[in-house]
Order: sequence, then C-alpha cells, then structure tokens
Amino acid sequence: MPDLVDRIDQMHRRQLVVDSKRAAVLGKNVHEYRAERKGTVERWTTTIWTLMNENGVADNPVEILPSIVASVEERIIRAARDEAAVAARSEIQRLLRKIAVP
Repeated sequence: MPDLVDRIDQMHRRQLVVDSKRAAVLGKNVHEYRAERKGTVERWTTTIWTLMNENGVADNPVEILPSIVASVEERIIRAARDEAAVAARSEIQRLLRKIAVP
C-alpha cells in the first residue's frame, strides 16, 4: 500500500498533467497558466464576497450563484458577438480586396 508521501506525489504529478494540458490549449507554459489561474481565482473570490455583501448574503455563496452565472453568460455572449463582428469585418475586407483586384 502506498504511503502518504507516494500518494501526495501521485496527486501532484496528476495535477501537473492536467495543468500542462490546459496550458497547452491556451498556448502558455505551466508556470504562466498557474499564475494566471491563481489571479483569476483571487478575482472571483473577491467578486463573490463583494456580491454577497451587496446582496446581504452572510454565509452561503450558493444564494448568489444565479447572479454569477448570468453575468458569465452575458460576458460570453458579448465576447462571441465581438468575435463574430471581427470575423465578418475581416471576411468583407477580403472579399472587397478580391473584387478590387482585376
């Protein structure tokens, strides 16, 4: 039976593999990914505590979860629309250049 040190080592290696895959998808190295993730977690923690205070929620962050999910959904929709607009602009410019060239 593996001892505690071996189990901890396995957990760390498993987390390194997960973080490496996520970093690769984002085009970052593991250290950059972990640093950005830490910052993101800190920002979300601050946001959640702020929302809890604003809404008079004392101890259960689940009560503000619908508000958080709605905010995330709105940001995703806005980002998708912005990206679609950029892609459309680029495609229109490409087609105009194609037409302009004899």
